[in-house]
Amino acid sequence: MSKKSRKDYFGNITKLVIGLIFVLSFFSAKGDISKTVENMASAAKIFILAGTVFVIFYVIYKFFPFSDKASCGDNNTSIEALPKAEIKDCDELTMQNLHQLEWRCFEILVELFLNAEGVKAQRYSVGPDDGIDLIVREDNSEFSQIVSIIQCKAWKTSSVGVSVVRELYGVMVAKNARNSYLFSITDFTEAAQQFAIGKSIKLVNSKQLILDFNKLERETGLSILKQVFSGDFTTPTCPSCDVKMVKRKSKYGEFWGCARFPKCKYKLNSGVVN
Repeated sequence: MSKKSRKDYFGNITKLVIGLIFVLSFFSAKGDISKTVENMASAAKIFILAGTVFVIFYVIYKFFPFSDKASCGDNNTSIEALPKAEIKDCDELTMQNLHQLEWRCFEILVELFLNAEGVKAQRYSVGPDDGIDLIVREDNSEFSQIVSIIQCKAWKTSSVGVSVVRELYGVMVAKNARNSYLFSITDFTEAAQQFAIGKSIKLVNSKQLILDFNKLERETGLSILKQVFSGDFTTPTCPSCDVKMVKRKSKYGEFWGCARFPKCKYKLNSGVVN
């Protein structure tokens, strides 16, 4: 549900509870004068019961937010769970559909692509990620040595600069990883490409990703595209708590806000989908 429908939902529940209180109280209060005390006790019990129901629904409303944008979930959640809004006739990866992906769906695309290539990538974490999006471990166990570090940049306009590559190299050294990958929806600056030379960092821009992806076996490629493009792949995901964000307005204009506000106050500019 959207923020508005959440309020409608809670309002309808409130009206229902109040209505039940009056209706049940009316029937409980009927009878002769000799049963006044008994009827009052019955009415009091009904008030307590209705009040308890009201409190339960209020807690659900306050601390378990509803959203019509599905979450990308935890590390094991498939994007297949997202609501259907797929691109028709999406039988290959193109620059057009690649640029529609928000950052989390781009990560999923890269993860599935690498797995299809025999690189057993997995999500690193939800929330602050130390500059790491995906990792490859030595034997796929939780505490084994990290072999490769993968970062994905879904920037729609800017090329990835040398500072990003330099930071990735620092993380790679700190984690004692053997190599790293940096995927970009756009391209890399000349300085970034020069810095990566001889440092076991593979830079993959959009053109290279599209070329390599479309070389996969047709059934494999179609399966991946169906998973990535079969849900809400454009609305940004909250980097902090991993649920789809909602567009809100303030006196400064529109922005993307977390669906779990006020528990999570993460914001993105309205034009950002990465």
